[in-house]
Amino acid sequence: MKKIQTIEEKQRREGRNKMIIGIVLVALMVLSTLGYAFFYNDEAEDESLKNYNGLLFKEQSGYWLTQIQGYDFSFIYYPEDIESFPISMNLTINDYIQKPLYFVSSKDSSEVARNLQGFVLRMQNACYENCNLDLPVKNCTDNLIIFEDGENEIKQEGNCIFISGNNSAMLEDAFIYRILGVR
Repeated sequence: MKKIQTIEEKQRREGRNKMIIGIVLVALMVLSTLGYAFFYNDEAEDESLKNYNGLLFKEQSGYWLTQIQGYDFSFIYYPEDIESFPISMNLTINDYIQKPLYFVSSKDSSEVARNLQGFVLRMQNACYENCNLDLPVKNCTDNLIIFEDGENEIKQEGNCIFISGNNSAMLEDAFIYRILGVR
């Protein structure tokens, strides 16, 4: 049989229970804050940061992100991974600023487009010297990037950049790293 309690006893018991729950919640909040303060590992966040030639690269969502002179750039490949590609060119980002950029390609040129879109006047497909397509015909006096099959190589003739090889994203990253002065 259950003991009959007065209203005062019920209120005292409920007050005690509320006090215990309050103390447990406050203790949990204080301990979790202290745990975060003492056991948080800064190195875990910095593991995705790499330094290459004085630039910090952060790996995020499959891209390598960096900032160069206040501008954000994203690459699929880290510069160290593509150092072996032969590049013979002397153009820099300044040669493309506020000038049209033309592509001759059946391949995707999204790496170059994504990273240079804020610098060039416009980007569009074109034909190199002669072709049967309904595109403007350009030559090496224009800023022209020509993608072609062949050995992995990037070379310059006038204002034409010839990007040869099968992995266009890797070669495009190598090209962008070069014009930005990263490598």
